Amino acid sequence: FLVRWTDRFLFQKHLDYRNILETLTNRILAVSSVDQIADMTVTAFSDLLRINNCCVWIKDAEHNSFVLKAARGDAKQTDLSLSSPLIKCFHNRRAPVYRDDLPNDSEHLDALTFLLNERHFEVCFPLFVQDNLLGIHSLVQKKSHAFYLNKEIRILKNFCGGLAMSISN
Repeated sequence: FLVRWTDRFLFQKHLDYRNILETLTNRILAVSSVDQIADMTVTAFSDLLRINNCCVWIKDAEHNSFVLKAARGDAKQTDLSLSSPLIKCFHNRRAPVYRDDLPNDSEHLDALTFLLNERHFEVCFPLFVQDNLLGIHSLVQKKSHAFYLNKEIRILKNFCGGLAMSISN
């Protein structure tokens, strides 16, 4: 009984999840401040996914790094250099990076593993517009310790595409 009830409850939340992200995307597209976009994203994801830590970094060409624009939780207030193993992995794969499913072909696998473990990132999404990496959106493990489902990852990936377009504009 409890398993069925829990599955029904969680399934319902996944349906709400898609609608909430759609609404958030529409709101973000109407905002002109990058700081406000990052803050809205971090707040919404932290509440929606029930996670302790969520971060958004934006590329700062002047300083040759990705600057932490918004964070919630115990995020380390550090920037990511353009030579970071995470950035290199994004440029090679152009896809999200999962802590439990790192690319074996990465020449910086040990450094990437250390970075993700040190910051407790479960999944990191690149914010690409065409070939330009504008930012990074990272999430930690859910408070429930549940894994991110493939359906959630697809929805989050689509959201990050819209987020990148907003930042670009």
